[in-house]
Amino acid sequence: MNERPFTDETIQVFTYKTLAECTDACWGNGGILINGCESDGRPYTMTRKKAMTAYRKRKCWGFCRGKSEVHLWIGKKATKEQVIGLIAHELGHMARPFRQETQAEEIKAGRYEKIAKTAYNIATDLLTPGQSDTESEE
Repeated sequence: MNERPFTDETIQVFTYKTLAECTDACWGNGGILINGCESDGRPYTMTRKKAMTAYRKRKCWGFCRGKSEVHLWIGKKATKEQVIGLIAHELGHMARPFRQETQAEEIKAGRYEKIAKTAYNIATDLLTPGQSDTESEE
């Protein structure tokens, strides 16, 4: 695990070289079944092995601890959009009000993720040379 310097002194960002290290930091070494919710609120229960396979397909995964820690695993093939979405999702969990019901909390965090990805894609389109219909004024 590496603690990454971050400009906001209220948030610590920790990164992990492997998905297993990141999930162990979240769940500990035990845990056969993983219960959770997708960003749209759909609940799931799966074995730890199946969860790891699903997270690898996403190319990045993380969790937050309280209001001050974000823990991230970023695979080598993760895109900027995926990483931005993941970070926004975890920051969304840290935003208040906290929803006691798991599905409502995941939906809230998923909204942050969607907004961040949309903003990234709009900015990318606007800043890509030749994509704008108007001439740039300097």
